[in-house]
Amino acid sequence: MLVEDLGSAFGTFVGDVNIKGKGKIALAPRTALRIGNTILWVERDATSPLPGTYVTIKCLPAINDSLIHADLPLFSEIYDSNAPLANVEPTVRLPGYAESTRVAVQAISGKNLLRINCLPRFRFERRSLQELAEPATVPLEAWINDERVELRPPIEILLLPTAAWHCADHEFALAGFVMPKSDAVIEVGDRARFELRRLLKGAQGFADALESNDPKVVENTLKALYLCLQERYGITYEFEPRTYARDWQLVRFHHEVLDELQGTCIDLALVFAACLENAYRDPLIIVVEIGRDDIGGTTIQHAVVGCWRSSSRASEAVIRHQTKMRQWLKAREIVVIDSKGFPRTKRFLVVCRSHRVRRRGRRSWKTILWPTPLIL
Repeated sequence: MLVEDLGSAFGTFVGDVNIKGKGKIALAPRTALRIGNTILWVERDATSPLPGTYVTIKCLPAINDSLIHADLPLFSEIYDSNAPLANVEPTVRLPGYAESTRVAVQAISGKNLLRINCLPRFRFERRSLQELAEPATVPLEAWINDERVELRPPIEILLLPTAAWHCADHEFALAGFVMPKSDAVIEVGDRARFELRRLLKGAQGFADALESNDPKVVENTLKALYLCLQERYGITYEFEPRTYARDWQLVRFHHEVLDELQGTCIDLALVFAACLENAYRDPLIIVVEIGRDDIGGTTIQHAVVGCWRSSSRASEAVIRHQTKMRQWLKAREIVVIDSKGFPRTKRFLVVCRSHRVRRRGRRSWKTILWPTPLIL
C-alpha cells in the first residue's frame, strides 16, 4: 500500500515521520497513519498475497522424513515491482509440515532482484512426516515479515512416506538409508566376525583388520560379510520394488530386509553398505542404467556396492565423472561386488575391472559415497 501527501496544510504522518513533499511512501501493515487529529491504523488480510512483491524459490521437488538431512536450496531471489522494502525477514512454509528459519535482509530496492546468499533452513514437523502413509502434495508458501507474498511460479512439494527414495532429482539422499548403527546391522557384524577370523589370520574383529598387512584384507572383509548374509540369513533377491512410481520407490530398511528375508538390489546394496560402514570401511553405492522399460519408458537401474581399499579419494559426495571411476577401478583402488549375488548363489561375485561395470552401465553412472558429506 502506498500513501502520498498532496499538499495538506499540516502534513501527513506515517508513524512519527511527516511525509509531506516526499512523494509516495510504502505503508506497511500495522502502521499508524495520522492526518490532522485522525489516526488510522492500517491492517490487511494476511492470507492474501502482499501486492507488488513476489518471491522466486528453488527447492527440491520431494522430501520425506528419511531425506530431510539433505540441505534444501530455498530462496534464490526476491523481486519488488513497486516500492523499496527495508528490514524484511522472508520465510518459507510448508503448512503443517515445515517452516524455514528467518533471514534478515536490510533493504530491497524497487524493481531490482535480490539474491539471498545465506539460505534459510527448514524446521520440520517430524511426527507429521513420519505418519504419512501415502504420498501427499502440499503447496509451498512464501512470507515476508509475516505477510503472505506471491510465489512465481507456484510450487508444490511432493511429500513421500518415510521409506520412499526419490531417485530422479536428489539421488544423494539415498545415503540417508545407510544406517550402520541399526540393531540389524550390528547383529550382522557380530555374526560376520566368526567368518572374518577364519579368513584373516590373527583378526578377532573388524577393527583388527584395519591393522592387517594381508594384501587381500579388503576382499576378506567383504567376503566375511557376504558369506554371513548368504549362509546365516538366506535372503531372496526381489527384482521389482514393493511400490514403484516414475521417479521414486519404497526402500526397505535394514531390519525389514533381514526380517522379511527379501529385497531389491537397492535394499541389498544399502544393507551391505551399512555393514561395511559398521566394519570401519568406506563403501560406495554405484547406480548404473542398464536399459529402459519398453512399456513405461522409465529407466531401469541396478545398484552394486563398492569399497575403497583405503580411505575415499572422492572430493565430492556424488561422483558422476566416468573417467575417474574407470581410473580408480583399473588401479584397483575400489573393490566392487554385486549385492544381489549373496542371496542367490554360493559364488562371491566381485566386479573389479572397469569394462565389467562399464558394460553393465553403458548409459551412465551415478555413484554414491559414504560416509559424510552424504551421498550420490
